Amino acid sequence: MGCPKFQNTSTSNTESVDYKGWQMLTARGYGSTTSLLRNGEDQNTNTARNTNLRFTNNLTIGGFEDRTGTGDISDWSYYQYHGRIDDVRTYSRSLTNDEITALYTVVDPHAPVPGGTPTLSGGNLTWARATDDHTAQAALQYKVFRYDGNAASNLIGNAETALRNGTAICNWTADLTSCSAAGKNRHFTVLVRDNAGNTSAYQTIHNPL
Repeated sequence: MGCPKFQNTSTSNTESVDYKGWQMLTARGYGSTTSLLRNGEDQNTNTARNTNLRFTNNLTIGGFEDRTGTGDISDWSYYQYHGRIDDVRTYSRSLTNDEITALYTVVDPHAPVPGGTPTLSGGNLTWARATDDHTAQAALQYKVFRYDGNAASNLIGNAETALRNGTAICNWTADLTSCSAAGKNRHFTVLVRDNAGNTSAYQTIHNPL
């Protein structure tokens, strides 16, 4: 990475990384020191920063630039980032640790997005995992409710009514994708909750007589 140059600043701390969840990576340069932070926490520091502000290489995020100028970057394909990058920011000064942590712990106003319509088969309700813009997919929690009644008497059609009118048959559990849902003439609803407490409901399933 250039502008100004960062080199030899990396981390081997990969065991705790959720590769399926969003991560906030911060590269900070101050004087002769560079630091790498992940989700607001220090990962590595290097004290051999090149402070030449005239460093002329392009800033490249997510891979290596074409150093040969030929347009052929096949030799660098091994180093290309595989994933999504969002909300890239640069600052004209070095942020403090507290400022970086504040950016990472921004209030989450959005509820998770359910993963399609659940399926009821053989007395077992299954569904696809939801997604969320802050909470890792494996950390999302699920709770399942039932409500007795015909197709027209669905009183658990959203998160609020499910919590008020439904009977819980599977309590809040992280990364849950199935629940025993036996019984005829019943409605079943799956709720999903993120770490901030935002809750949304999957489409209700009715098991007829």
